[in-house]
Amino acid sequence: MNYSYSSIFTSDEVAGLHQQVKSLQKKVSLTGVPVGAEGAVLAALASSGADTLFIARDDVMLDQVRKAIGFFSPDITCLSVPAWDCLPYDRVSPRPELVGERLASLVALLDHKRSGGRIVLTTVSGIIQRLIPRKKLSSTIQQVRIGDRIDTLTLGEELLASGFRRVGSVREIGEFAIRGDIFDIFPAGTQHPCRLDFFGDELEGIRIFDPMSQQTVKGVVPSEITLSAVTEVVLDDATISHFRSRYRVIFGVSGDDDPLYTAVSSGQRVPGVEHWLSMFHENMESLFDYLPGAVVVLDHQCGEAAEARFDLISEYYEARQKIPMLDASDGTPYRPVPPDDMYFNGVTWQAALDSLQTWQLSPYSSPRQVEGTIDLKGKVGEGFVDARVDPNANVFDSVRERLERYAADGRPVLMTGYSEGSADRLKTLLGEHGVENIVTLTSWAEFKSLPLGTIGLTVLPIESGAEFPQVAIITEQDILGERLARPARQRLKAENFLTETTSLNEGDLVVHMDHGIARFDGLI
Repeated sequence: MNYSYSSIFTSDEVAGLHQQVKSLQKKVSLTGVPVGAEGAVLAALASSGADTLFIARDDVMLDQVRKAIGFFSPDITCLSVPAWDCLPYDRVSPRPELVGERLASLVALLDHKRSGGRIVLTTVSGIIQRLIPRKKLSSTIQQVRIGDRIDTLTLGEELLASGFRRVGSVREIGEFAIRGDIFDIFPAGTQHPCRLDFFGDELEGIRIFDPMSQQTVKGVVPSEITLSAVTEVVLDDATISHFRSRYRVIFGVSGDDDPLYTAVSSGQRVPGVEHWLSMFHENMESLFDYLPGAVVVLDHQCGEAAEARFDLISEYYEARQKIPMLDASDGTPYRPVPPDDMYFNGVTWQAALDSLQTWQLSPYSSPRQVEGTIDLKGKVGEGFVDARVDPNANVFDSVRERLERYAADGRPVLMTGYSEGSADRLKTLLGEHGVENIVTLTSWAEFKSLPLGTIGLTVLPIESGAEFPQVAIITEQDILGERLARPARQRLKAENFLTETTSLNEGDLVVHMDHGIARFDGLI
């Protein structure tokens, strides 16, 4: 069987997918795609050269698909635009890290030099929510290169308008600090902040540093960085003026009796201001506008998730209207933006999908040939429930017997674990029951190169296995049953505490090794 480079499907099947992409048929049903195989489908579609937008039902599915794409086709550009991690019409803002990820992906989509063949992942909640217009976001982008002459005071003012916060020491995305000729900044979409070294107004060097230790990361010396907005609410003269006008028209109020109106009018940010985003722009856009002509792939549960989201938005909007002082112990009124200004509704959502080429995934195979339907003949794996509940059976012996059956059929087998530790334990336990030919790997290309009869083992967060005519996937959950999800704790290491004097500001309290608590007045 001739395998495609970037999928679990044959070359003929991938060629059929590419042909459908080029046909521009509006509706395509892709059946026989069990849960866990979505990443392979997206990699195959993107290999046609077309941009592919995948809409997952929730954040868990988005994360699983993102990791699967990294396994099946690590060379394909994959961007994520997750939804805000707060409820509609909330009083809190989304996390800066999440907003930074969203904006970094949107900025990347504005780079027309790298168009085509990208995979963009979002959720139903993320696609339904409208976005900052491309023109406004593009106006916040600037390249900073070594050798440029930059007025740091002007740069600081521009960053404040783009949502950055000036702090003493840079720790999080969206912060910057100015200490003489040193300008620290943490741009959106980066893993580490940057330290800009100036001589006068000339940028002499750019260094990457650890936000916890404030020490330079050796070996990484960029020659330029890209700066853009770190919030979707850009506060400049034009947006503030538009907000004031729209607020007066819609709510009929202005002045000191409304703290939100007063704060925005003076250029100040308040928690949760993002929920009035549509007030700052003439016309909002959507992710469809950022990806014109893209193939849209829908998770098989997108319809149900969209209906639930529409109901939630409507429910929270009505609650805010009926009880305008809801959870406002300080007496601050909450005047909600009309839902259609911020979100798609059922009618506009369907109209948007009807205008695009959409691929609807289904885990079930099509019983007969139907026009516009491609059956990839995949199905959910059998699992080992019977062996787990049978006191006279051993589940690992059952796994060995299944593997022997696949080997006799000439079908390669890929096994997955949730983590490196669980994958290693799985390999050890299977080895104790006679399964010796297991090879640990990190990509589909490595799996393809294995000799027939050798079992591949990798780390992928797939819940249930899948069977295709040319390959079988068995997961850790298939063998051991459902797992308990325990969120990992973030631990601080001793070496991550402040160790550089450049991270200290005059007046900071410190603990001296010999003299105890002290105040930092400077370095001589």
